Amino acid sequence: MTGRRDTEPAQAATLLHRTQPDTASADRNVGGYLGKAAAALHPGDPQAAREWADGQRLRVLHGRAKAVAATLASVAAKARAKNSRLDLTDVDKAVTYLTNNHMHMRYDKALAAGWPIATGMIEGACRFVIEDRFGITGARWSPDGADVILKLRAVVVNGDLDDYMTYYKQRYLEDIHLTRYDPASVPGLRLSA
Repeated sequence: MTGRRDTEPAQAATLLHRTQPDTASADRNVGGYLGKAAAALHPGDPQAAREWADGQRLRVLHGRAKAVAATLASVAAKARAKNSRLDLTDVDKAVTYLTNNHMHMRYDKALAAGWPIATGMIEGACRFVIEDRFGITGARWSPDGADVILKLRAVVVNGDLDDYMTYYKQRYLEDIHLTRYDPASVPGLRLSA
């Protein structure tokens, strides 16, 4: 039975680095938005931008995404008042993103529950295991066929193919061959591991 509790860790894992289904772009996550906003607020000073962005990311991790959005809006308003030529489009995008999604960014609760929130490895694994195989131009997959290929690809990627083949041959021997044929013919098939 799949219930809300079963999906919460997976949902928490996607929040900090939320990506759209069609892209793995870093521009679509909290860190990307904050990094670009920091660069816009600290033009020509990448070190200051990095430090500022890290501080805001930490606040988001502590469950204060709405406060970070308010801070960004306030800092942008002050920066515009000082320098009207400053391009703060990325700051506005970050404010909008945080404002629209802050209710989903309860990372403090996810971390307290022991759930993962950094999905870089997860996204990389999905791209490597799934997209590289299923994204072949012109390929069509039925749900059943995709499920089988995905399981086999995971076995291969994890380095478990030899163990799986030993298991599969034994199951085939027991479930298919021995139910239809004389057990004395087994050695000639070379199905044993």
